[in-house]
Amino acid sequence: QSGTHVASPYHFLDSGPVLEGCPLSLFVGPGVVVDVRGRGPRDAIKWADLESCAPALGPGVVLALRTGWSDEHYGTDHYFDHPYLDADACSKLLALGVRTFLIDCINLDETVLDAGAAPTFPCHDQIARAEGIISENVTNLGAIDFENPLLYLLPIRLGGDADGAPCRAVALQLVS
Repeated sequence: QSGTHVASPYHFLDSGPVLEGCPLSLFVGPGVVVDVRGRGPRDAIKWADLESCAPALGPGVVLALRTGWSDEHYGTDHYFDHPYLDADACSKLLALGVRTFLIDCINLDETVLDAGAAPTFPCHDQIARAEGIISENVTNLGAIDFENPLLYLLPIRLGGDADGAPCRAVALQLVS
């Protein structure tokens, strides 16, 4: 679960499907890239930040959250203070039918670094229960400068009971 990767429901839910058990349709789909750059350290990405794109969201859509955080802070002390998806916003996205989420940060949820605090993963948990896919540490979302990208999150085939895998994330512009 490092570098650009995908996580199956089994990563957070013992009864969830392993990577090999997930439909391939979860790894390819029309993309909606939402620019949520400008967030401060540990700012939540709320439904109000995403609501305007709701008409484009639904089953089969791959939602890409472009925070710009990795571009600006990779390798610094601030890297783990990234913005994250709010649990209420995640619920609303799941209700619209979104099952594939990607972000250009190390974690879709807030990263807890305090050794005495119990980390929570509300979005990971919700998405796992909906049998969705999460992709993290995606790079170069700024290179998608065209409308309606087709997004591929192609995991390395590991077999067995793998809960995730490194992946190649690709955006294609379909030309008619």
